[in-house]
Order: sequence, then C-alpha cells, then structure tokens
Amino acid sequence: MNVFGKVFIGNCPGHKASPSEVLAWKTSNNVKWAHDNLWSCVDKDGNDPYDTYINRITNEVLKSNERTTNNCLFIVAIVDLMFDKNIQTTVLSGETIIKRMEDKVNKEQETEIQKETDESCDDENANDY
Repeated sequence: MNVFGKVFIGNCPGHKASPSEVLAWKTSNNVKWAHDNLWSCVDKDGNDPYDTYINRITNEVLKSNERTTNNCLFIVAIVDLMFDKNIQTTVLSGETIIKRMEDKVNKEQETEIQKETDESCDDENANDY
C-alpha cells in the first residue's frame, strides 16, 4: 500500500508467511496506526474532507470508471481483512471477502438506523420542553 509507504508500514508478509509473521506485522505500531487512521483525513489542515487514507487507497487501486459502490466495498473489505489481527494469513478466500463485505454493509445499515432513531428521539424530547 503505497499510500502509507513501505518505509512506514514495511512490506506486507507474502503468501508463504507464517501466522506469527503475519501477526507480528499486523500488530506493529506503524501498521496499527495505519489501521486506526484509514478513515482520517490525510492533511488535517486541508480543505478536502474526502482526502482520507482509504480514499487514496481506493483511487490507487481503481480507475475512476471502476469506482462503483460494490468495487469500493470490495477494496474496503480487503483492506479491513488485511489489517484484522484475527486473520493471520495473507491468502483470502472469496467467501471470506464476501462475508466481510456483507458485514460492512450490515454495520452501515445499523449505523443509519441508530442515527435515525437518535434523531427521532431528539425530536420527541425537544417537544417535552
């Protein structure tokens, strides 16, 4: 992932890496920082709130005409699995990727429902005063 740079996060372990090598990479301080900041703005003082690390990764991987919702979700799932310390292999099955994509969609839907519920409760409470 050139967005973070090989000097910063090192080389991702190859397909023959042992689970302990994968875990050591995923739990290194710089890789944890990269994972924690995926959705953060690259330039904190910049004017573009969409200039996040995950968007830079997506733009690096996909051509502009390939940036469909499903393709972007695929990239997010792959990156999420890549940083997930519970996944101690670098070889990902299609089934694993699809499940992570579904989990991401479900989480997003739950977040939207909770947000709508919170707003609805705020509106009801506002009428109490």
